Amino acid sequence: MEFQLINGTYDFKEIREKNCIYVDKTQFIANMLSNYQRVFIARPRRFGKSLMVSTLESLFNAECRSLFHGLQIENRLDEPIFSPRPVLSIDMSKTVPIDIKAFEETLHFGLLDIAHIFNIALDGKIPALNLAQIIQDISEAHGKKIVLLIDEYDTPLLDTFDNKPLHDEIHRQLQFFYRQIKACEKFIDFVYVTGISMLSNAGGFLGLNNLTDLTMENNFAEMFGYTEKEIEIFFAPYIETVSKKVGMKREDFFARIRKYYNGYSFDGTAQVCNPVSIGRLFKLEDFDEYWIETGSQESVAKFVAQSNVDFDELDGYIISESEARNPGEITTDLGAALYLCQSGYLTLRKTNDHQEFLLVYPNDEVRAAMAELIVSSYFHNDMTVSELRGAIVSAVENSDYKSLLNICNRMFSKFLHQNQKFPKDATGDYKEGVYRSHLATFFYGTDFTVRSEESSNIGDSGVVFEYNDKTVVFELKYYEEGKYKNDADGRLEEATTQIVNRNYAGSYEEPLSIGAAVDGACRSITRAAFNGVACRIDGCEFVAFGTVDKKGRIVKSC
Repeated sequence: MEFQLINGTYDFKEIREKNCIYVDKTQFIANMLSNYQRVFIARPRRFGKSLMVSTLESLFNAECRSLFHGLQIENRLDEPIFSPRPVLSIDMSKTVPIDIKAFEETLHFGLLDIAHIFNIALDGKIPALNLAQIIQDISEAHGKKIVLLIDEYDTPLLDTFDNKPLHDEIHRQLQFFYRQIKACEKFIDFVYVTGISMLSNAGGFLGLNNLTDLTMENNFAEMFGYTEKEIEIFFAPYIETVSKKVGMKREDFFARIRKYYNGYSFDGTAQVCNPVSIGRLFKLEDFDEYWIETGSQESVAKFVAQSNVDFDELDGYIISESEARNPGEITTDLGAALYLCQSGYLTLRKTNDHQEFLLVYPNDEVRAAMAELIVSSYFHNDMTVSELRGAIVSAVENSDYKSLLNICNRMFSKFLHQNQKFPKDATGDYKEGVYRSHLATFFYGTDFTVRSEESSNIGDSGVVFEYNDKTVVFELKYYEEGKYKNDADGRLEEATTQIVNRNYAGSYEEPLSIGAAVDGACRSITRAAFNGVACRIDGCEFVAFGTVDKKGRIVKSC
């Protein structure tokens, strides 16, 4: 029998009844149930977490046993640990955390629907107490301990991280809610919790510290996503057709799959493909960037828009195993890197030192998705990555410094005016570093090779980005009225003399060197020097007011 391609469903019962392709992961379920009773596992979005929950629901449903015919778990279904029992399944992504009232009401209504299914009359409207009542009543009514499945446990927190008061209040409510799992332990046989964030990030503070975290365990590294071998087995009827459609030999076809969709690793060694992207590849018979199209990027987009992290430095970031398991706050470089890792934008690679991991982009599809997020965070969808990159390439190829500076100022005006909030005690050096970080991230998002704080034997340049055989060196200086010994023109001269004295240009072949002064009042570059000319901003144009001598000093025109 030829199995059909899945058409956007994550329901195990529907997939099996319609003879759709189901990549058999039931051996991992058997392993999990044989060895653990309280389990947590984190994976990025669109990696099959909801399908796994649906599979577990069917596994414990006596009426669905036939759906497991031909799967690896089939011969073990008579074992006691796989016997049918009542299942309580909660999807936290269905809550609406726009305010605390909406969150509590949608959580309550979700529990109310479950109560109706089991003919339970809830005693009140407090979600935590409702959960405890439902668990106990189901268990007592069936004379069995229940199976508790919680999908996307952290969605309400991820959706509100940019609203601290609401985030903190929802966190407090979730503490009460998840605490019931331990309080009702005698009524529960098996617990399975899944989400994006590592359990150590929030779970321990939510009363979920009694769960065994399998996120980085080797034995479960391939539980989600498709290995290349699985693609060869389960998609065999479609491989020849699609490879011919895209004009590739089989080996070239799989090489392209590796480059586009493979590379995710959750233990640093085993690598898997994103299942949604693979499904769309065979369904639509073409290589494209499917992952970013298949779900909301809102949480990550907010993070990118409000972060002061150098995204160009996160690719290749080295962390210890302990750090990987305990990411910390996402406001730190480490926390930011691991938040992106948990969200699927970065992934783990084991280094030669087996106690360390390298964070890298898993594949080209994700690199493109990250570029889109970075650029959209600056330009709010006014320009696409390709349009913006084209404008920058044109400016660089034609040595059109003024157009390049105007693009940078457009980025600053679009982003910094709306989103950047400096701490009250922020120093000028700190603010200068923020502008430098955003400049580096901006060029990185348009897919240029970027080096922020590039070191040489003489000194550090601000931001360096490369396109083909051309290199652009930016040295930024921050300026605020009355905060510096020098005025804006003087700060510009500090940048130009630094370019000369530290010989940034000597490290590259015929670089385009730009010295610039950023005015904190209007949050844009108001002074710049390039090609021996010093300019001031006048309206939207840079107008020459002097020259730059060989020592980098500015000579003003009469």
